[in-house]
Amino acid sequence: MPFALHHEDGWNDLTFYVRHGDAITRIAIVGDEKWRSLALMFASADLRKAAVEFFPEPDLVRARTWLTA
Repeated sequence: MPFALHHEDGWNDLTFYVRHGDAITRIAIVGDEKWRSLALMFASADLRKAAVEFFPEPDLVRARTWLTA
């Protein structure tokens, strides 16, 4: 199950992730390049079974394509 959380959705409600986290197979993080390291650290990219990738904001379409590949 791909999972997308846009910055406008807010980070305060991660209920979906808590309930379904084990079923998530890919996580795409899209944002400003300056936040790459922090975003990947926040997502615990090294500790997840799910693949986690960061995409710069102009690559939103590529991120969505990667999620559904």
